[in-house]
Amino acid sequence: MEKVSLVIPLFNEEELVVSLAERVTMALAREPEDFEIIIVDDGSSDGTRQRLWAWQEEDTRVVVVELSRNWGHQNAFNAGIDVASGDAVILMDGDLEDPPEFVSQLLGKWREGYEVVSTTKRSRIQKPLLRFLTSAYYKVLSMVVDAPTQNQSGMFSLLDRTAADALRGMRERNKSYPNLRALIGFRSITVPYDRAPRAAGSPKQSLRRLIKDGLNAIFSNTYFPIRLFTVFGLFFSILFFVIGIVVIWVRWTGIEFWVFRNIPGTQLILLSVLGFGAVQILFLGVIGEYIARIYDEAKRRPSYLIRNIKRADSSVHGPRRSSPREQINSEPGDT
Repeated sequence: MEKVSLVIPLFNEEELVVSLAERVTMALAREPEDFEIIIVDDGSSDGTRQRLWAWQEEDTRVVVVELSRNWGHQNAFNAGIDVASGDAVILMDGDLEDPPEFVSQLLGKWREGYEVVSTTKRSRIQKPLLRFLTSAYYKVLSMVVDAPTQNQSGMFSLLDRTAADALRGMRERNKSYPNLRALIGFRSITVPYDRAPRAAGSPKQSLRRLIKDGLNAIFSNTYFPIRLFTVFGLFFSILFFVIGIVVIWVRWTGIEFWVFRNIPGTQLILLSVLGFGAVQILFLGVIGEYIARIYDEAKRRPSYLIRNIKRADSSVHGPRRSSPREQINSEPGDT
């Protein structure tokens, strides 16, 4: 029987574990494959880990991967993929915005022979400003990256073992999985789904981390910003050269016309200096983004560290008869 690994990262999601366990258990019960459920605890400081252990007591397919600290969303997925041993690997967020019931759709496409099954968010609940910014981000991303991704494509996906190993072989620190899925090729398909509202709690990814992930998706997958500023540099060089020639001609001949009428020399110099200075500072910032990523790669530090991998007793396979809620809601000392 083929084996499928379901990878779910969690960070301080104590209030979600019960619902997650129930819905994942019910969703996987409908599928014929053998499953391992890899939950990556990304340095939680609440009771998430204890509730995961309780879930594991009820379902021996659960593997709890404890990271040494909070390494971030993408790096938690890195750890889960490295631990996964299935013939296919499903990546899913743990806040239940990615519905576990949709796993059957991903598996269906995999059974048809697709090696990479990506998803796009057909609908999602967002504030108007955030919806606009998200849409603009995906449009910019699709225009500038070397391997364009589908609009509204996120982490929710299935990777055949061949594709998962290809991604594992890319040991770069600043990974963007939606872009890398498009880059590696293989037989791929994208399926739309409706992203649900968060089941409980508040989003754990800060604005700073979201911006960082967005910049990584651009700067780690394209030279477009560098090329863009090369074009800007060429354009402004020609522009200021032409303006300089015209100003010299006006001063030499005394013939004034259009905007070159009664121009004080100091103002023109100041305008030129400010224009060149602004472009140079912005260009240095773009170069700095690339240099920072080169620095990250040169250090060769790990993208995560695992504190412990807790597996259940392998002599009993699958969920036991009592419900996940009954066991997980109890205190660790009561079980």
